[in-house]
Amino acid sequence: MNFNKVKKSINLFKELGLRKFLKNFLYAKREEVLTLVDLGSLKVFSSKVPLEIRCLKSTDRTFLHDLYRNNGMDKIYSQERIDRYFENNYICYLAYKEGKFIGHAWFGNDQMNAKRSDPALRYVKEAFYRTEDILGVDYYILPEERGGGNSLSFMSMVFNALREQGYKRCLGTVHPDNRPARWTYKVLGYKELRTVVIKRIFNYFVAIENRVYFSPHYLSS
Repeated sequence: MNFNKVKKSINLFKELGLRKFLKNFLYAKREEVLTLVDLGSLKVFSSKVPLEIRCLKSTDRTFLHDLYRNNGMDKIYSQERIDRYFENNYICYLAYKEGKFIGHAWFGNDQMNAKRSDPALRYVKEAFYRTEDILGVDYYILPEERGGGNSLSFMSMVFNALREQGYKRCLGTVHPDNRPARWTYKVLGYKELRTVVIKRIFNYFVAIENRVYFSPHYLSS
């Protein structure tokens, strides 16, 4: 038995109450906008203070755990979540400004473990992915660093690095209400393909259009 998941379910029950808990557990839904950017037609953006990027290796796992904890991000990016990212063979780029960590960008490619990924990402990979594509998994900039062109500069630098590795396009998803992210993606040249409805049933089964996925890690995402 996975006691972490049991504990999370108990905490959710305490937070929501029986009626809302059952409703949340039995059925819930959200929407995601599917996005696509051509890496061959990228624009170059610069921040007020030049950034540096670093691509992590699987051996950097402990370093990353400590980094998130030291920046107060370990509640969102728990050790379990980051371990799963590495086990899924995701690629991670870190952004630094004047030597200080300010954000990350995770991606998946042909080597990613799709069966352990978020159902929305699995759907995008199955429905749209091509051999030379890269899939955006998780993008985050510290709240206090989101101005001054940092987001645009970081992503354009990462995309340039990915393009040099031979990737042609980047696919991803974004929540419809995440206006800052959608604006950033639009400026970078992303096209919004369409919006899909993601239905979660009995907590671990996820339906997207005509596909159904078993997702044991949904609560811990």
